[in-house]
Amino acid sequence: MARPHTKTRGWEVAFFGLLFAVYVGFFPYIGAINNPNENVRTYMTMALVEQGSFKIDAIVERHGWTNDMARAPDKKTGVFHLYSVKAPAVSYAGVPVYWAFTKVMPKLGRPVPTAASHPDEKAKWLADSTWALRIFSVQIPCFAFLAAFASYLRRYTRDDVLRLSAVAALGLGTNYLAYALMFASHSLFGVAAFGAFALTLEARAKRPK
Repeated sequence: MARPHTKTRGWEVAFFGLLFAVYVGFFPYIGAINNPNENVRTYMTMALVEQGSFKIDAIVERHGWTNDMARAPDKKTGVFHLYSVKAPAVSYAGVPVYWAFTKVMPKLGRPVPTAASHPDEKAKWLADSTWALRIFSVQIPCFAFLAAFASYLRRYTRDDVLRLSAVAALGLGTNYLAYALMFASHSLFGVAAFGAFALTLEARAKRPK
């Protein structure tokens, strides 16, 4: 059995407080890099919310070219359009976040820009929407997984130092952190993979001998 939780509550809360600060307090964004790994996902989310479409032509016209796009014909008209080539789950996850973003920002004097808007307005919109998508769709969920992972490890060790060291190694010492600070699928895929592993392991443990 695990040690009484009250013995480690104070420093464990402090541990996760510091970890939370890392996961929500940094925004490594350099627009000039034009990161296609997340930009094309952001473009797809924008298109889904603003136009109800997977076609990202209008978003590309507004925010500029990025890579990881495909040019394909519309089945009905034969006209070629641009699409994201990424798996869509992360872009889908960003839809409610970006929808809320488009409702809140105009009330703050920041309407959704158009292709004719000033370049600074368009750049600021892309940067701010990227922040919102990252923080609510990826960063906070990835932090929540670390907390859940720490709880899961209680099943296998009574050593709190060992348990939280494993959490720190994963959360701070691997690419999990790097990709958890991007609007990309990599860390979330790891979360899903571990979840599948944990469920499978639990089902095997309950299987009759």
